[in-house]
Amino acid sequence: REWLAEQEQPLARDPSDSIAAVSVAEQRIAEVLNEAKRRAPAATVVAVDYLTILGPDLADYPDMPLAPEQVPPLRALGAALAGATASAARSCGALLVRASAASQQHGVGSPEPWVGGPEGGDPLRGGPIPFHPTLAGMTAVADLVVSLLQSKQRGAEAR
Repeated sequence: REWLAEQEQPLARDPSDSIAAVSVAEQRIAEVLNEAKRRAPAATVVAVDYLTILGPDLADYPDMPLAPEQVPPLRALGAALAGATASAARSCGALLVRASAASQQHGVGSPEPWVGGPEGGDPLRGGPIPFHPTLAGMTAVADLVVSLLQSKQRGAEAR
């Protein structure tokens, strides 16, 4: 818990630094997508944005190591990362899975979370990693990717 609190504090102190870093992330995402297209020109390249972590059910989660005033800037950071991923995908001609939108009701504290909370475990023994996707979250993302690719394939077959 102490490690987690230390990790969250820089974001809480000056979220503008984190938002500014999003433009760098967008450039790097675009570099990865462009490199994938370069290496496999016939491949369908898909970008997947981040799952929602701090959804609307967060207030029902008493163990969250964040003060209420820390939540809005962190949500804004999540939205900025989703926007950066979408922009990079668009600029590179990649498909986009909006996991952030699909997971709005599945954040920490929700009845069916797709992301774990602050409590951790030993990931080498199958334990959760704080604020990372759960099995349900990754399964949902995989389903979204498959659905998008199947939809694209049906569209191509209809032509």
